[in-house]
Amino acid sequence: MNNKLAKQTQRTAGIPNGLRTATIAAVSGTTITLSVNGGQFSGGVGVIGSYAPIVGDTVSVFRQDAAWLILGRAAVNVWHDFADAGYQNGWSDRGTNYPHGQWRLTGTEVQIIGQITNAGTPASGTAICTGLPAPPGEVGGIIGAQGTTRPSLHVDTAGTLRIYDLTTTGILQFSGSYPIDFNAS
Repeated sequence: MNNKLAKQTQRTAGIPNGLRTATIAAVSGTTITLSVNGGQFSGGVGVIGSYAPIVGDTVSVFRQDAAWLILGRAAVNVWHDFADAGYQNGWSDRGTNYPHGQWRLTGTEVQIIGQITNAGTPASGTAICTGLPAPPGEVGGIIGAQGTTRPSLHVDTAGTLRIYDLTTTGILQFSGSYPIDFNAS
């Protein structure tokens, strides 16, 4: 992005230097495309290292002349219930006074927690729910507790939470996190 384009963006979109809110429109390798006031651009866009840009995120950006620095997500890290995305294969929340199955994005990782239940014993690889932030490669090794067994939870590249090594029915308790910014290629 050159100064002429920065001045043209300011004149056309009314974006002077300073703090703004933008939306991540695209991420391709190290190129990040921002959407600000209906205009999209990727030249001169940088990011603070503690934030991994995700398409659709609303972010705080600071503009100085031709440079845009993404400071991080503008929204508070809210918890999202698995039930909102829709449980699959007989899973449901344990009930009142127990943490629902839920996730939240915190910088470059996703935290998950919950106590959920299933009357059956789903096969290994069965989906619990979909719609979690997707990692660049499958993430496994999030351990749950179900009675005396320790099934493993995995999140695949489509954002589907799956369970492995389940040998009994009943309540599944889990708390863990997985990164969304590791190299997978």
